[in-house]
Amino acid sequence: MALNVGHLFDQMHRILKLRNDAALASILQVSPSVISRTRRRRIRLSASLMLRLHDVSGLSIQELRAMLGSTDGWFSECRQLLQEEDGTEDILSGLLKP
Repeated sequence: MALNVGHLFDQMHRILKLRNDAALASILQVSPSVISRTRRRRIRLSASLMLRLHDVSGLSIQELRAMLGSTDGWFSECRQLLQEEDGTEDILSGLLKP
């Protein structure tokens, strides 16, 4: 089952009372192209973007993962990326437990 990133972003619009993806990008302090490319599955939903969504929305990581639809696939990919990138898995592992 594929992750439903579009649904997650749409829910963020509703929760944060935002009009569009440009406003979401602004509040997350990322380029609008990051939101667009992630929504269209050109790039993966990153752990850092999930943490930014958590910070601005006040929702737990588990709640955000539930909005994606398939939490196991995202968690496995995220854990692997964190191990490869910079060892931040130890810091985030408590937040990302399935």
